[in-house]
Amino acid sequence: MSRLRQGYHPTWYTFPLREHDNENEDEEEEEDEDETRTKPKPAANSNALDGEGSALKLIIAIIQPSRLEAVKAALTEVEVFRLTVMDVQGFGRQKGHTELYRGHEFTVNLLRKVELQIAVNEDFVEPTINAIIKGGRTGERGEIGDGKIFVLPLEDCIRIRTGERGSEAI
Repeated sequence: MSRLRQGYHPTWYTFPLREHDNENEDEEEEEDEDETRTKPKPAANSNALDGEGSALKLIIAIIQPSRLEAVKAALTEVEVFRLTVMDVQGFGRQKGHTELYRGHEFTVNLLRKVELQIAVNEDFVEPTINAIIKGGRTGERGEIGDGKIFVLPLEDCIRIRTGERGSEAI
């Protein structure tokens, strides 16, 4: 294994931040388990709407690794409890930086960041964005390198275990 790869392992975390969120779902789903698995719900249409007519969105945020706990706390305050976290590398306006190692100067082009992926219903888009900004911003006004947020339409979401689709699966 090369020195560049040593110690870097992509990690994926899925956080249901409160254990009791799934308790009622499990009881209800056990009753309808056979029916749900044999009759999957119809697919969402091309406008990223679930069966009830609300749009699904995928929010992707690139933040500083040191701000992850603050962002998770801010998301919990607005009742967003499920997210996926990945370690990523990249650069934007920062364009890397130079470091001194054993007397030699070298350029680090790719900076470590954390990517959050959060699937939400339309009602949760703005509160989620505001929570990420609140938790991810460095200082009062922010700094270059604090990150970016992308909001994408989400065609469909399917819970593998039950076959539920749309907002019910989120």
